[in-house]
Amino acid sequence: MDILGRWSELKPADNEVQEICDQVKPDVEKLLHMKFETFRALVHRTLLLAGGMHYLIQVLIEHGEDEDGKYLHEKCLHVRVFSSLERQLDVMNAMNMRPVTVADKLIPF
Repeated sequence: MDILGRWSELKPADNEVQEICDQVKPDVEKLLHMKFETFRALVHRTLLLAGGMHYLIQVLIEHGEDEDGKYLHEKCLHVRVFSSLERQLDVMNAMNMRPVTVADKLIPF
């Protein structure tokens, strides 16, 4: 359960969070001047405020595999999205988005 005004603990991404990622992907690509073949939500945190919900989502954007199918590297973005009470989605703090690794902690910015 989300507590008003406090970021949640880390949670696995679910279908709802992936749908949010699918909807904001074009905005993120435009803001960062990049195209992403992969844009898959991994984990997220939420912040409930009076005006709506903030989502901080770790999104897989690139991965490489060796000949045996083992991951060599994975790059992610930490994407912050605001969902208003009317379910309008806005990408926030785009200037702070930069590629990170899966191991980087999902810390609010």
